[in-house]
Amino acid sequence: MKHNPALAISCAIGLLFLAGSPWAQEAEPTADGQPTEESVEEDYMVKAYSISLWGGWFSGGTFLDLQPLEERTQLEEGANDIYKYDGTIFTPQELQFPTWNYDAPQKQIEPGVMVGGKIGIYLTDKFHLDLVGSFGKSQAKTTFINSDPDNSNGPYREERDRDEDITIFMGGGDLVYDATTVRFLGFSPFVGFGIGGIINRFSVLEDKTALYFQLLGGLNFNLTHNFLFRAEFDATTFSFSREELHYGKQVTYTSIRLGLTWLIDVVPSAE
Repeated sequence: MKHNPALAISCAIGLLFLAGSPWAQEAEPTADGQPTEESVEEDYMVKAYSISLWGGWFSGGTFLDLQPLEERTQLEEGANDIYKYDGTIFTPQELQFPTWNYDAPQKQIEPGVMVGGKIGIYLTDKFHLDLVGSFGKSQAKTTFINSDPDNSNGPYREERDRDEDITIFMGGGDLVYDATTVRFLGFSPFVGFGIGGIINRFSVLEDKTALYFQLLGGLNFNLTHNFLFRAEFDATTFSFSREELHYGKQVTYTSIRLGLTWLIDVVPSAE
């Protein structure tokens, strides 16, 4: 079943702004009619908004890794079926030969590129909630161990199938802490975590959807008062379902992201 991630992301963006707008309140004036800097800060639950755009690379991962079959292994009918990316199954004739066979199938999402963006709400100068969405492209491959005894180099892993159109959608929320008081050569660190949903879309096979948990960290660099350069590292873990087995495999995508952040101040100057 193919899912449409754009609708869910659009609804989440709308809810983010609807939720954030009541928090931006005008400051109460002091006795002389002028608000102090402290009163201005305290009367605004949202200190700032942010918009980030980035691009990067992700590692991919192995979502099927079966061990070689022993000589006395007994299998039920269909238990050793390996699906191709066109939805068909490898036939015994494709995997077995008179003196050897293809064994130990392995399926992988290869490293790819990813772009995305964030909309953030700063609840304090250091803590912010981010609504995150990303889009990635990659390829998937299926390999087997070729145990041909006539090969002088011994058994080796051979590619037998490939899907050249893998699309990955991710959307969720992050809680991030910016350690702005710690600086080195103009860089300041940040750490956080996130939760959300991921869709791994194949060209023919069913979408593989799951909830993910993410750890993130990186460095900010102030280009101007309102613009930041951002370098981020993420580790995203989720359960990847397979046609071959009735349970999922824990897969972790790691990624490196480089981008720019625009800060939009909400709290006006007390002057």
